[in-house]
Amino acid sequence: MCFIPACFEIIGMLLLGPRFFGLSLLDAAILGTVIAAVSPAVIVPRMLKLMETNYGTKKAFPK
Repeated sequence: MCFIPACFEIIGMLLLGPRFFGLSLLDAAILGTVIAAVSPAVIVPRMLKLMETNYGTKKAFPK
């Protein structure tokens, strides 16, 4: 569930980090992995709250 978004976050940081923040590729890769590790901690609790409140069940989401 988190593998593909994490890859996009790491690749995005590798592409944008050196240009906008003046980071080396290694620093950008490390920052990308940190951001990728934090994202599930933010998204998953919110998603569980939506499931507990039955948000979207009128149109059969989430299944």
